[in-house]
Amino acid sequence: MKKGLIIIGIAVLAAFLFREGQREGISTLGKSTVKANEAQSERLSEMDHSINTSTGASAKTETTQPAPTSAVANPEPPRQMQARERVARDEHTNSRPAPLRPDVGVLKENLLFRSNSTAWKVWTGVRAVPTADYAGYEGDVVGRYGGYVIVKDGRMDGDDANFEKKNPLVLFDERMGNVGIVPGRVMLTLKDNATLSKIQKEYGLKVMDRFDHLHLYFVTPATSNFDLGKFVNVLKRDPRVAKAELEIVSRNYVKN
Repeated sequence: MKKGLIIIGIAVLAAFLFREGQREGISTLGKSTVKANEAQSERLSEMDHSINTSTGASAKTETTQPAPTSAVANPEPPRQMQARERVARDEHTNSRPAPLRPDVGVLKENLLFRSNSTAWKVWTGVRAVPTADYAGYEGDVVGRYGGYVIVKDGRMDGDDANFEKKNPLVLFDERMGNVGIVPGRVMLTLKDNATLSKIQKEYGLKVMDRFDHLHLYFVTPATSNFDLGKFVNVLKRDPRVAKAELEIVSRNYVKN
């Protein structure tokens, strides 16, 4: 009888302990589940905050970036550039050789002005007036060249034997369409042993420019009127002279 009571007591105690153990396990499991849910909620909250922060920073960056420059918004080029473009445009349209009109002078052959590279002819009936002296000059302008204005003048017959410095001869090359101005100067190259001062005194020369290291000098008679052809030929025949060439200032003719 006593042994049976002991067995029953042990069974009751075991049942009690088993029930208490289940209750504690359920409680622990519930707490773990709650903690896991809380951790997941916190992680999701952090992710939302991170996304919001990133989005805000991106929006701020896009807002502060400068807008791309538009071609329409570019300022106009400076006046100097506009002026250069205008000059280039004018030169493109006006630099073609001008055809000679029948009523403006006549071209005459003159061997004094011929060379291997050009076929100059004297342009009679016109004269070259320095641009600085043109103000107030009365005459029909037929063209412009460098620092000269080419005007109609029936008195200009192209006579090189009666050359006047104030009235430079005008030449024209039909093949190239170039104008040449003859100011009455000679490019004089002396031999190494020659002395300019002696030649200058002998011929009464006026030195307009000089390049001593090249023995090259630009000379003209001291007188205002002279025989251009004779002047050149005398210098060519001088044994102290290596070369004597008539200066012809040339560039493309620009029609007025």
